[in-house]
Order: sequence, then C-alpha cells, then structure tokens
Amino acid sequence: MTTAAGILVIGVEGARDLQFRHPHRKHDVYCVVRVGSQVATTQVAMDAGSSPMWNQTFQCQLADEDYLEVEVKDAHSRRGHLHARHATLPLASIRATGSQSLDLPLFVQRGLSRDQKGVVRLALTYWPPGTVHHQRLHTPTGTPLDLAPASASATASAPSPAAATAPGPAAAPAAADAKLGASASAPFAAPPPPAAPPPPPSPPQGVCIGVPVVLTPGYYPAIPTGVTPPTPLPPHPPGLRPPPPFPPQQQLVYGANPNPGPGPTHSLNNGGGGGGLFHGPVELARSALGGATDVLRTTRETVARTAAQATEAVSSALGGGRPAQRPLLM
Repeated sequence: MTTAAGILVIGVEGARDLQFRHPHRKHDVYCVVRVGSQVATTQVAMDAGSSPMWNQTFQCQLADEDYLEVEVKDAHSRRGHLHARHATLPLASIRATGSQSLDLPLFVQRGLSRDQKGVVRLALTYWPPGTVHHQRLHTPTGTPLDLAPASASATASAPSPAAATAPGPAAAPAAADAKLGASASAPFAAPPPPAAPPPPPSPPQGVCIGVPVVLTPGYYPAIPTGVTPPTPLPPHPPGLRPPPPFPPQQQLVYGANPNPGPGPTHSLNNGGGGGGLFHGPVELARSALGGATDVLRTTRETVARTAAQATEAVSSALGGGRPAQRPLLM
C-alpha cells in the first residue's frame, strides 16, 4: 500500500572543514542530495577550498523513504567516487518535528576505516499530506503550523470574511440615499471669486552712471557724453615717499680671499700661499694624499712589528738555538 506523499524542502547551505590530501590545490566542490530515487545536485563552488557555500533549495516528494543521503565531491578529483564525503540522515525526526537545521558530519570510507572529513549544513522542512505548502513557507518563526482541513460543519457555520465585510445589494442603495440626503440638506456654496492679477512692475527710479540723474516714470533721457575724467591724485609728500631700494649685496666667490693680505690671493687652481679662510682643490688633494701616506706607513710598521713578535714567539716555543732574524722594516 502506497502512503500519501508529503513535501520535503531541502536547503543546502554549505560545508566546512573539508580535509583534502592536497589543500593548496584548486578544489571545485559540489553537493549531491538523494531521497530514494530522487536526486538533486548543487552548482559547483569554484575554487572554494575547504569551506564551500551553495545556498540552494530543493523540493522532493516524501512518501515511504526513510533516509536522506548527502555526498560532497570535488570536480577536479580523478577518483571522485573514492574521495567523496558521505552523510546519511534518518527522516523519522523530520516527520515528527516538521523542520530542522543541523550539521551533518561527512565521512570518507577507505576499506574498513571510516574517517570524518568535514561537516555539511542543511535546513529541512516537511509538509505532511493535506497541508498547504505556501502557508508553511511564510511562517515567520519556522515552527510548523497545524494546517489540517477544518470540518464541514465548522466551515458552514462560520461566515466568510468577504461576506461579512462586503455590503449586500440592499445596503448599497441605502448608502447612496444617505449621501444624497446629506448633500441636499447642506447649503450651496458659491465658488470663490477669481484672484486679482498681480500688479505690473514699476519702472526704475534711478540709475547710477557716475553723474546723478533722476528718471521720471515714462521718460528716459540720453546718457551725457561730456563727462570729464577724474583728476589724478597728487604725488606723495616727502614724508610719505617709499624708502630707496637697498644696494646689491656683495657675494663671496669660492676660492677667493675675503680678507686679502700682502701675499698672493687664492684662486680655484692656485695652490700658493697667502692668508685666507678658503683653500683651493689642489691643496685639499695634497693634504689628503699626505694623510693617506702617513696611514699607510704606520700600517706597514705595525704589520712588520707584529710579524717579528710572532716569529720570536714561535722560535722560543720550539727551543731553537739561534734566534730568528727580524725582517727589515720597509
């Protein structure tokens, strides 16, 4: 005997903690849902890694089926049937509660071992046979409603909302007569008089053109052309004249002697004597070369002295009869 089929709505939200053998590779993951012979497949989450999201809803007929099967697969896996993650859910609890939102553990079967490799999240809603599908979809709290059909006697005794609110054929003329009587008893109100047009704009009373001219309404004289220009201002008095500009400052030239003495002055290419604060590049190079020569001589003497001390130490340690000769200083 075949049982009447209800409606099961399956919402596949996503998965998490999917463990792959190569986590750094690209994984395009999708989900397959089976209820008896009915199969639904989600879209492929491209490069989703270990936490794909689908957010898809499927609807199927639920009659005698006892289990819901879920498989999560990788589209890039060559052996997808071996690396698929499976989950099985009994449907008895869904028939009892009406709706559930749960996380199903996913397992991978390798021989006799069964290892958990992630979790898939589902949202399930069940409508028993004889209930209205769309009324349960709009339930704000998600709690299943008792939508069993009412008895025939209760349906016949209770008036429909449309019949209670809609006026009958006799009520419509009465309402129209009431409105007509109210309008006949009220006095007739005359329409308001039309508003007066706005006054025309008044002409300008005066125009400033440099010479005081008074304009009368309706008469505009010609603009005078013989107006003399204003006289320039007198020059500044002696006490208010600006101060004279400063004389140009004397600039120092590199290599020149700011305090020339009896000796010859320095220049850019002159390495001669003479007092002064600035030196030419020849003198600077000569002093730098002399300092480098002194450093080189000191270094060579230090190296020779260190070598002699090391030779004496080796000779004394070996117990030689004749002391080693010191190297000549260069």
